[in-house]
Amino acid sequence: MSPSPQRLLPLCQHGLSRCHGESDEALLLALGLAAASDWRDALQGQVIERSSGGLVTRFQPDSGPAVFAKVYELRVEPWDFFLRRGKAQIESQGYQILAEIGIPTLTCRALGERRHFGRLLEAYIVTEDAGAISDLAKFAEREIDPLEAAAQAKLVLDLSRHLAAQLRLAHAAHFYHCDLKWRNLLVRRHGEGYELVWMDCPRQRSGLIARLTSRHSRILDLSSLARRGLRHLSLSQRWRFLRLYLGDQVTMAETKALFRAVQAHLSRRAPRRPEGVFYRV
Repeated sequence: MSPSPQRLLPLCQHGLSRCHGESDEALLLALGLAAASDWRDALQGQVIERSSGGLVTRFQPDSGPAVFAKVYELRVEPWDFFLRRGKAQIESQGYQILAEIGIPTLTCRALGERRHFGRLLEAYIVTEDAGAISDLAKFAEREIDPLEAAAQAKLVLDLSRHLAAQLRLAHAAHFYHCDLKWRNLLVRRHGEGYELVWMDCPRQRSGLIARLTSRHSRILDLSSLARRGLRHLSLSQRWRFLRLYLGDQVTMAETKALFRAVQAHLSRRAPRRPEGVFYRV
């Protein structure tokens, strides 16, 4: 069961704030997250991603499933989350909402924050390994692109139907990921096919804010998906995905209007091809 984000509220103004089950204390000790500070330097496991603002590792404990631990390091810009929820809390809340909606997502095992008089200095989130093959971006390169045309088209259509249904479900519940890149969608086997697992949503919008910004947030999610789609999907496949997302009850004129809005948003930050040339949106 994911830790409830409400257990960390009201926000800790100074010092440590943690949220985890009693059985996870040994896991945090093994991960190096039991210390009072410097979680990034102490974090154990295989390094998956490293950047100036954080570190992600995969760790296999002596018993139980593997976990991923992410440490956000905010000492350079500690005022960004002054007296408001940090990325780890927002991400955990996103997983909780997605699970309630019925969209496969990650299970949060632990959260932690360290603040100095309201300023967020460090935060961590620990999630269980979802048993995925890879993220959707790598899956497309390794598994979809090499297929013959007929098999490729069938797999693209199957995944499009699955993702469109998930996206429609999320948006109907006023949940917007706001960073729905292909690398934030995990692919894992499900029966004879595949299913997508949503992850990495520290920018998610839900509740009243989501309702007030629903049009822009919807375009943002669709545009994020379309960026990578320019590399792997034809124009007709991207159009078909939008039709699957909207459903038959939406008119062709409304579909065209949304398609143009997504294209316009995408063109303002056109993605580059691997060789450095911009894609034509």
